[in-house]
Amino acid sequence: MNKKLLAVAVAGAFTAAPLAALAQSSVTISGFFKGSFDHHSIQNAFTGPTVAAIGQSARTGNKSENRVTDHSSRMLFNVVEDLGGGMQAIAQYDLRFQIDGAQRFNAVGPSGSIGTSPSPNPVSSGNSHVGIRSNTWGSIRIGRQDTHYGNSGDNIAVKGALWLHNSSLFDTVMRPGSTGNGIANLSRTANLVWYDSPKWGGFTFMVGYSTSGSIASGAQTGENDLGTSNRKGRAWTFNPVYNGGNWEVAWSHWDSKSDWAGGTTSIATFTEATANGINDEKADSVRGHYKWGGLQVGLGWNHSKVMNPFAGNAVGDRRAWAIPISYTMGPHTFSGTYTKAGDSKDVGAAAAVTQNGVVVYAGTAGTAGANTGAHLLALNYSYDLSKRTAVSLSYGKVVNRSAGRYGFFYVSENVMGGTNTGLQPGESSSMWGVVLRHAF
Repeated sequence: MNKKLLAVAVAGAFTAAPLAALAQSSVTISGFFKGSFDHHSIQNAFTGPTVAAIGQSARTGNKSENRVTDHSSRMLFNVVEDLGGGMQAIAQYDLRFQIDGAQRFNAVGPSGSIGTSPSPNPVSSGNSHVGIRSNTWGSIRIGRQDTHYGNSGDNIAVKGALWLHNSSLFDTVMRPGSTGNGIANLSRTANLVWYDSPKWGGFTFMVGYSTSGSIASGAQTGENDLGTSNRKGRAWTFNPVYNGGNWEVAWSHWDSKSDWAGGTTSIATFTEATANGINDEKADSVRGHYKWGGLQVGLGWNHSKVMNPFAGNAVGDRRAWAIPISYTMGPHTFSGTYTKAGDSKDVGAAAAVTQNGVVVYAGTAGTAGANTGAHLLALNYSYDLSKRTAVSLSYGKVVNRSAGRYGFFYVSENVMGGTNTGLQPGESSSMWGVVLRHAF
């Protein structure tokens, strides 16, 4: 990735005093623009009567659509100051923007009104941090960062492909009557302090601690809002990697609990329905690959588990595995991944849970997670027009079992612009698209 010094470009925007301070640091800019013309469609669409017990309702309206889609385009500002003795002060600002539009229409609401959704990538949403780096002991940083999710060895979206990454199966635990529990937010971990080791031979590792790693969108307002936080949340993540040149193995561990324990106004109103996103989570991913010239074959395995914080029982326990393969020949790259998520071993809780005379968990009937699994096939061909620009043709399909609701990673209606992309249990989904990516 080519990087350019910004000092000259920004010099005219500062007075002489700030410029004296700026001269002590180097500022670089990098990133990429990525957009696609794609088509999304739903197969096995459910048209029967509503089945409230499993969250299923008859599908009406379109079952396919064409779209122009942004794929997390970004601009990275990196700042480095030499402190002497092999030490550096470092900082990064990850500016996310969209090339397809800032707001999108949602489906028509019950009152007949049509609303808009805010940008899924506000300017503060990227990997941003401040820290200290040493040539001998590594680096420590404070901020927000991609950590556990995505550690499956699947690199299909690295260049110009659609976002067909298998994180949608690897990092989601499906439960009957639910759209699933995304592990590690399926996004960056906020409120994070982490350490990256130096490289010892082929071995490196990362360890991080978050004061609130599973913020529930719209429900939990933050770890510092003591009035709405009724327990102390935290998250730990650990990721050792060993690279042997033409082979690599890695392990990623995630352990978290939210500091928001449920209910909109009182824990007395807490039910399983309001628990989604605030469950305790434990997950492990193991991945590896081997290279023969331009051919790379990998293998990934994941075990993810979510627990109800009050009942203490597992409300989701799922294993998944994946085989990513890629072959590069000059400017041509062929890649594909097959991923399978097993059924979730959900047990539910038949009885309510009471604490100090208050019902904090209403209880659910014991529901097994039978037929909640799915498999994903993703294929891509990329052609490098230059070292920085690639064009790709991508295809992917998710096939759910009768109670599964897995979809594509990064394909919710708020992100991709479709008002019909949320899947009903048992429905399948496919995508194809032409993608253009330019890095700078």
